[in-house]
Amino acid sequence: MAEHPNDVESERSERIVYGWRARIGLLIPSNNAVIEPEFARMAPEGVAVYGARVLCGVEPPERLDQKLREAEKQAARLADTRVDVMAYACLATSFFRPEGWSEDFCRQVEGATGIPCITAESAFLEALQAVGAKQVTVATPQPSSRNAHVEGMFRRAGFEVRAIRSLEISDITEMNRPGPEVAYGLGREADRAAPDADALCILATDFRTIEAIEPLERDVGKPVITNNQAIFWACLRRAGLQAAVGGYGRLLRDS
Repeated sequence: MAEHPNDVESERSERIVYGWRARIGLLIPSNNAVIEPEFARMAPEGVAVYGARVLCGVEPPERLDQKLREAEKQAARLADTRVDVMAYACLATSFFRPEGWSEDFCRQVEGATGIPCITAESAFLEALQAVGAKQVTVATPQPSSRNAHVEGMFRRAGFEVRAIRSLEISDITEMNRPGPEVAYGLGREADRAAPDADALCILATDFRTIEAIEPLERDVGKPVITNNQAIFWACLRRAGLQAAVGGYGRLLRDS
C-alpha cells in the first residue's frame, strides 16, 4: 500500500534538525529588537540562531557588573541548546570596561561551557582586520558623549578614527526605531567627513543596518562594517563555516 503524501511529509519533518550546519547562540541585552531579525535574514540554509536575554544598560558600573554576571549564567543555559559558538552582543560594554575585559569574559564562558565565545568588540575589530582597514569613519545612533570611549576602543586596537557622526539617541529603548534609510544617511554623512578613510563603521547591535550595507558600499566605494554583520561573520568563522553570504557587504561575501 502506497504511503499517504502527508505521512511522508510528517516523517521527513521529524528528521529535520535546525542548525544542521551551525548553531549560533546570542547573549542579547533585553532592549534589543534588531539583532535576532537581522541574523535570521543573513543566515544561510542550515544555520540557526538562538538567543538568551540579559539586563540592558551599562551605567552605573554596578548595573554593568550585574549584566555581565547574568550573561555568564545565561551562557551556561544557552549551552544546553548545543550551540557551536556564543556571542555577547553589546558593544557599549567595551566602552565602560578596562582593556582586555573581552578576552577575560570569553575565557570565563569558554571555561564553563567548552563553547567558543566572541564579543561585539572582538568581532568588529577582527572584521576590520579582515578587510585591511587602518583608518575608519564611524556612524552611531548613540550620544556623542560616548565618542571618546568609541575612539579609545579603536585606538587601543591600532585603528585611527577619522570622523564620528551620531544620532544622539540617549534612550536605549529608542535605538531600534530608525529604519535602514537613517543608517544609510548617517553613514554617508560620516564618510563625507573623511572620505579617504579605509572603511565605514556603523555601531550598535540594536540599530537596523543590514539593508543599508550594500547601497553604502556601492556609493562610498569602501567596505562597510556593521555590528551585527561583523558578529554574524565572526560566528560563522568560529563555527567552522567559510560559506559566502551575498547581499550584506563584502565582509560576508568575500572574507
